[in-house]
Amino acid sequence: MNLMLRFLLLAAGLTLYGGVAVGQITITASDVATFFAVGNGITQNEDTLTTAFNIGSPGSSSWDFSGLQSGLSTVATSVNPASTPYIGEFPGATHALQTTVEIEGIVGMAYQYLTLSTDLLSPGLMAGASTVIGPVTLKQSNVPPATVYSLPSTLGTTWTTTYTASQVISFGGTPISTESRDYAETYTVDAWGPLTVPGGGVVQALRIRAESRSPDLSVSYLFLAKEGYIFTVEAADTSSPASGTIPVTGVSWFAPLATDVASEAAQPTAFALYQNYPNPFNPTTEIRYSVPVRAAVSLRVYNAIGQEVAVLVDEVQEPGERVISFDASGLASGLYFYRLRAGSSVQTRSMVLMR
Repeated sequence: MNLMLRFLLLAAGLTLYGGVAVGQITITASDVATFFAVGNGITQNEDTLTTAFNIGSPGSSSWDFSGLQSGLSTVATSVNPASTPYIGEFPGATHALQTTVEIEGIVGMAYQYLTLSTDLLSPGLMAGASTVIGPVTLKQSNVPPATVYSLPSTLGTTWTTTYTASQVISFGGTPISTESRDYAETYTVDAWGPLTVPGGGVVQALRIRAESRSPDLSVSYLFLAKEGYIFTVEAADTSSPASGTIPVTGVSWFAPLATDVASEAAQPTAFALYQNYPNPFNPTTEIRYSVPVRAAVSLRVYNAIGQEVAVLVDEVQEPGERVISFDASGLASGLYFYRLRAGSSVQTRSMVLMR
């Protein structure tokens, strides 16, 4: 499964749990509907440096994710599917997640469509971007819709989903790239217990073992907490045991946009520049970043040919997370880059002004 689709499907599992303080947790359709209230936001973070992780064991267990470092963050927001430009492609969708995506190197807006009935299903994703010589679109469809969660779901719940995922990239209405792949996936809720998040907070969580064939086998472990956290550990070796420390290819995690992966009062543990939101934007957008130590900080905006067009920050700052508003009222539509420098750390991201 491609990274963007996996991100959006997994994001659907945040904050879906009932009011059980400890022990087993049950996910119901009403929990899912509550989470997908329009306006709810989530962030995705990735740690690609972790090469081994203790996944605990089946049954009563515990997990410690406090040592993770965030190298990348992406924002998704729950929106009314009827208000999206591609609802005609997935007319039965009851919910949609909106985020930014790159299509052939062009930044556009993506919508992951979801259908909530007896189970939570994913019929597909649609994304689009504008260029000076025409629109480019990406459509990913699952036939039949993939089952994200079998509801209600609790310890011992298992479900399988088999579907064909097709992807079509079009330019000016003409397909330029097509791809299709068959998936057979099995999910098993096999453990529960306390989980320590980056920053030191502790939440109660479930562990789900996920096996996917397309046709090669991949194994991952999903850790879900009722407070709205989800951690995904990708096993590097599919023959690894289901307990103890195993080799991994990386760890990603999701959290509510308001609190990210730690309490609001906690100081950030890593230098990070996040994707602006909204993106594309007109004419204002917000840029969020974090610095872990006191440093000289600069945040500057450049156009597509590298000319500096705005200086948003240029000062010594204490450690913390900040949000800066950027007003592009005097600039032309197009691709822009924003660069954060704090001491010796530098990170650059792109954004699109679309009038």
